[in-house]
Amino acid sequence: MLPIDKDTLVYGSGDAGQTIKKDDPLVNEWMDKCAKYLNIKPHLVSKKKILLSAAADIEVHKGHDGYYYVRLTL
Repeated sequence: MLPIDKDTLVYGSGDAGQTIKKDDPLVNEWMDKCAKYLNIKPHLVSKKKILLSAAADIEVHKGHDGYYYVRLTL
């Protein structure tokens, strides 16, 4: 079991886009760099117009152990 839960989400959405998070500056920087490398343009998501560099349904968690985890739903 990964040391993550609904409270460890720092980037993306864990509820099918109802809420979007972009709370960790380090993760934001990593995601922007990855998107640039993959030639993915940042885009606005949700009614709040949050600019993400990945699909909104990606989940990046800062686990209870301090490590980062990326979770994709395919």
